[in-house]
Amino acid sequence: MSEEESSEAHLPAQRPTPCEAARVPQAHVDPRRASRDPQPPPQGPGPPVGLIAPLRDRRTLEAVRSQGQRGRSGPVSVRWLGPSPDGRCSVAFAIGRRTGSAVVRNRIRRRLRALLDELAPTGVVPTGALLLSAGPAVATAPFPTVRRDLLSALARAQRPVEPR
Repeated sequence: MSEEESSEAHLPAQRPTPCEAARVPQAHVDPRRASRDPQPPPQGPGPPVGLIAPLRDRRTLEAVRSQGQRGRSGPVSVRWLGPSPDGRCSVAFAIGRRTGSAVVRNRIRRRLRALLDELAPTGVVPTGALLLSAGPAVATAPFPTVRRDLLSALARAQRPVEPR
């Protein structure tokens, strides 16, 4: 058989001499940075899930105050007017100046809002309009305690009203 008729490739028996490894320029090697083009982070919070919305309608707020069912547990108080035909929960906060400074009032709002966002997918938060108020103890109380008080207040507000 001749060399031309052979189906095997001719491979040299000697190894090639080692050469230097390819050098990557230092400007392109930074283990702390991402490999893609830098982009500024998005501003603001992400898109809302849509389960809880702010209560901005004055008429609805007045209706919740005058006709809403009450529920209270510890420092958390709830007024509920519902259920809502659209399946959403509208929330307003009534935290007065006597509760504390603006920092304390905002901390209370953030804690209650975080709890509502956490509880909404579970179906515990009722549809309709809610008016939440809380005392200064909510700002410093442990989170599980505030959750328990909020759940209890929501349950009490949803109880059927007994005729007098």
